Amino acid sequence: MELQSLFLWIFFLSGIEGTYFHGVEFNATQRASTCRVGWTRYQNSCYLFVSQEKEDWAEAHYHCGVLHGYLADILDADESTFVKTELQRRHASGCFYIGATDVELDGQWLWTNTDDPVLYTDWGNGEPNGDIAENCICLHDNHQFRWVDVKCNRDFSFICKMRLTEPGPDVIG
Repeated sequence: MELQSLFLWIFFLSGIEGTYFHGVEFNATQRASTCRVGWTRYQNSCYLFVSQEKEDWAEAHYHCGVLHGYLADILDADESTFVKTELQRRHASGCFYIGATDVELDGQWLWTNTDDPVLYTDWGNGEPNGDIAENCICLHDNHQFRWVDVKCNRDFSFICKMRLTEPGPDVIG
């Protein structure tokens, strides 16, 4: 990892607020109507496609949380198309974790950021196929970045997501 990228990760992971690095301010806790450096905006969310670091699902979940996001939830076909298009545009390869799991009850997939059931799915052919052994989902290039159930202890790339908060009205009084 080049030195500049290393410093960026240190700033993000350390929670330093208002830090300037090469003229860019990093504020890890304040959400706004624009995405931070390195994140990609789609509708009212920002996405971070982490391909240089490979983590197991729990570490990826933690990593996204440290960045004040979460492993991505993909809620509809339009969002799925955006994510797949971004992965292809980046010439991504391998598998990318997202934030659903059926670890509590096999076959009952839940988004971990909300505990809501997964209503929209984009399973690859023959998926899910892991029964109780495969409780996490990744988007795999061998399946055109459609969903594949995998063992959660495998190290893969991952996608973080953060919802934008639009500025609200000023409160007076």
